[in-house]
Amino acid sequence: MGHDHHHDDAAGNHTTTGVQHHDGHHSDESKSISRALVMAVLAACIFAGILFFRQGQAKTPDSVTLPANHMGATEATVVIVEASDFQCPYCARVQTAIGRLIHEYPNEVRLEFRHNPLSFHDQAIPAAAAAVAAARQGRFWDMHAALFRRVNRLNNDTINEAAQEIGLNMQKFAEDRNSPSVMALVEQDQVAVTTMGARGTPTFFINGLVVKGAQPYPVLRTIVRDQIVKARRLTTEGLTSTEAQLTLVAQQAANPEQYVQLLGTQPLAALGNGAAIEWKRVETPE
Repeated sequence: MGHDHHHDDAAGNHTTTGVQHHDGHHSDESKSISRALVMAVLAACIFAGILFFRQGQAKTPDSVTLPANHMGATEATVVIVEASDFQCPYCARVQTAIGRLIHEYPNEVRLEFRHNPLSFHDQAIPAAAAAVAAARQGRFWDMHAALFRRVNRLNNDTINEAAQEIGLNMQKFAEDRNSPSVMALVEQDQVAVTTMGARGTPTFFINGLVVKGAQPYPVLRTIVRDQIVKARRLTTEGLTSTEAQLTLVAQQAANPEQYVQLLGTQPLAALGNGAAIEWKRVETPE
């Protein structure tokens, strides 16, 4: 908070302002401190990631440090964490804009999806569990798309229809979606993102910045491009893409000392509310 991060221009369009800028000049001492901070965070990430992987809750064919529910760059300078609800029409609407960002910046941006089923959506938890069950068969994003196509008519029949449509093993799907471990993963996600400040859906955490609601593509693109520019300044000083991304998180999150970006291996640790960009297209609980 404390800075105005959006305003309406004369044409009534939402544009971002008040973002932090850096002059690109750092002393050797400040660079050493920055690198030490980043490496400390990375060490915590690796340790926590190993523990989480050993629990068997996040496995992918190519990496132990990325979850089934990620899309985009492995070594990203911009990580977008989306807290979302499959029964939220605004969440469904913003998917096109998010997909465009991944397509436009395939080597810079990574999306991580986190479940935040709202209490007044009676099918939100069943749909979230279905998505986790699909992830266990390596089909999270197929189910993600199939559920959002049914956002206005979700029920047990249409969720099963979505599972059949994407070719899941239906017996395994039925067992997994009702298993305590699947429900626990949904709950873990929700606890993490609500602690971070996601009350409504969709809420995005872009390198520590909190962006609320179904932002139009130009707004999201402006934020992402600004983050890429900042990250590139850091990489020219010797940081890796991941180190640059974590450095931006440390600079931009409201409570960076509480924030541990686990490189996607589990729900994120506590993050303060950060600088919020408000948008009217958001659903919030009563």
